[in-house]
Amino acid sequence: MLNKTMNKKQYLYSNLFAWGLVLFLITNHIFGWTIPTEDPPGGNITPSFSQWTTSGSNIYYNAGNVGIGTTNPGAKLEIAGQLKMTGGTPGVDKVLISDASGLASWGTVDGGACVLSGNDIICSGIPTGSNGSLSITYNGVTCPIWKDCDGDGKTYGNGDCDESCSTCYVGSTSYTTSPDDKDQDCDGVLNNGDFAEYYLFTTTETYTGYLGYRSGADSKCNSAASKPADCSGNAYAFIGTSASYEIRDMPSFRSIRTDLAWKFKQGSSTAVAAANNWADLLDGSVSNTPSSGGLSTGYWTFSSSNGAWISASSCAGAGTSSESSNGEYGSNNVTTSGWLQSSTATCNTYHPIICFCAGPISVYR
Repeated sequence: MLNKTMNKKQYLYSNLFAWGLVLFLITNHIFGWTIPTEDPPGGNITPSFSQWTTSGSNIYYNAGNVGIGTTNPGAKLEIAGQLKMTGGTPGVDKVLISDASGLASWGTVDGGACVLSGNDIICSGIPTGSNGSLSITYNGVTCPIWKDCDGDGKTYGNGDCDESCSTCYVGSTSYTTSPDDKDQDCDGVLNNGDFAEYYLFTTTETYTGYLGYRSGADSKCNSAASKPADCSGNAYAFIGTSASYEIRDMPSFRSIRTDLAWKFKQGSSTAVAAANNWADLLDGSVSNTPSSGGLSTGYWTFSSSNGAWISASSCAGAGTSSESSNGEYGSNNVTTSGWLQSSTATCNTYHPIICFCAGPISVYR
């Protein structure tokens, strides 16, 4: 009996132990993965909080900036990388266009373009409805296509290079602005080099009849201390040296404009009128004496009053200082033909040279 009883107890205890062990293992397993430890990635639970707020089917975040690919976003949304938008019919060369409320969609800007051609900025077909929203940038300067910067009623879009915008002047370092209707082609050169007048002056240095021919005389004029500071280019000798290079032919070989006025101006002196145009200059008289503009007297011309070269009085085409040769010179104190053809002197005597240059750029096209 005792053995049987002990066997029953042992059987009972052993069964209780076995079931207890099973229950312990199950309980330990359950609580082992549900009891909080720490936040991911090292832990095994989801945090119990979030910076995003749910509102219906929307979520939002107002407290700061959002970064994608960056830990320090500098705006409400900063993406370190490319943004891909597949909705809204994207396509090659399409741009994002905003509506009045700021909602953007893919689209194209209809018509018009601005291109750089050499120093020219050429705009065509720009839609007027763009108002001030379109602009062109060059050399770091941005100019609105339809903004009338200088108040002349014209803009890039309808063919005017807006003068207060320095993009117009990529080819010019001397000027950055110009009056109305100037530099319409936007080539950067005011009036394409146009000017309103020519200046006549004499060298302060004196020379024999040997001037080094035409080129030597030109060089002496261009380097003369009396050359007006506002000449817009090189100075040249106003003399005849051969039948091919007469004063009266200068419109051809010097590209002189025959419609512009001529003035006497020595250095920084005040310019005074000489003639209204080229024909008026060589008609045998001038408006004022050369001396009223500061010119010296007895200047070599080697020419007659109408600008014709005088072979026998040209010091061999400005090529000799021989005492046996003569040269024609002009007078500074007359308004008659003597201003260009006054008398002759031997080529070994010293005289200034009468010179000319284009005046300052002051007329724009």
